[in-house]
Amino acid sequence: MQFINLLRQNNAKITIVRRHSGLSNHVLVASSQDLAGVTMANYLKSTGFASAGNSHRSPHHKNVQLYIDSGNLLTLENLDDLYPDAGSFIFLSKHRSDSQIPTLTCHCTGNFAADNPYGGNPHELAISYPSLQKGYLKAITAARHRVPEYDVIIEATHHGPTSLKKPVLFVELGSSEKQWADSNAAAFMCDTLLASWTVALSAASKWESRSGARITRQSSTSCCLNPGLA
Repeated sequence: MQFINLLRQNNAKITIVRRHSGLSNHVLVASSQDLAGVTMANYLKSTGFASAGNSHRSPHHKNVQLYIDSGNLLTLENLDDLYPDAGSFIFLSKHRSDSQIPTLTCHCTGNFAADNPYGGNPHELAISYPSLQKGYLKAITAARHRVPEYDVIIEATHHGPTSLKKPVLFVELGSSEKQWADSNAAAFMCDTLLASWTVALSAASKWESRSGARITRQSSTSCCLNPGLA
């Protein structure tokens, strides 16, 4: 509360995000421009995700859709219009670094500062998904013997999109073209993500059944505090 009051004293605009139910329909987002996302999407399609209109669906994961866009993942601020009933948006993306160290990572999105060279709005943070992020990181760390050459890290919040009305998480494969095309790492990431999602959804469902809480983005402002799904 002291932090919120400090922001208000400095005329920062705040978006309050509350919990909501109905987190049964989730969207995996990839782009044809992103090689790592394409590699992950191809693996998912090989496991049963088949074309169904604008999305790909699997009989094995009925609460998950795969959406493949042709644009830049960092600027996809229109997904709420495409998927108004989505419970979250999980982006399958490449991670790039000069070190080119093989890396599995994930992070929330947002811009703390006024500059936004990589998409999103200035001074805006997307809604986070900490329960899935934690579960995913714990799972890939526990099973990293499947990809022993990769480091597992968590990144700081950065880039867009920032204005989506549901939780956002970037799951990334890096850090060079060799890793972006690594089908084994992509399969490991997707399998672990889907398994972690099942655990996260179960925990969220139990919490919501006890509390009856709901998640909504309350106002459209330039700086937002997004507690996400704990």
